[in-house]
Amino acid sequence: MKKFITTSLMLLAMGAVASPFAKPSEDSAKLVLGHSQPTKQLFEMRLQAVNGENVLDRGQAVWLKPGEYELTFSSKIDNRHTKNQVSVALKKDRNLQNTINITVDGGKTYYMAYDASDRDRQNWKPVVYKSE
Repeated sequence: MKKFITTSLMLLAMGAVASPFAKPSEDSAKLVLGHSQPTKQLFEMRLQAVNGENVLDRGQAVWLKPGEYELTFSSKIDNRHTKNQVSVALKKDRNLQNTINITVDGGKTYYMAYDASDRDRQNWKPVVYKSE
């Protein structure tokens, strides 16, 4: 039993060290995901995975340690504001592009959204539309 507890604690500690997430007070990059601009066809997203590892919903803002990441999102396309009336079936289409590779720097804020501005839905994708 003692060996099991020790092993479990070591695994938990290793998982905490390997986490890509940071606290706002640490040297981190802030990703803003909930700042949509429907008139520009930029829609809100939710973070689903970091480097292929599923993550719990972290809301409209996420802080990451500086580095390179592959981020996977789910889009929240608003049917009322799309140029090509988007059906419910399309919004749930798993073939939509939902991954972006990004390098983030500490102290910067990245505004991200799902860009559905192209008439061809195959070109819709997550984008960084502003950084500061």
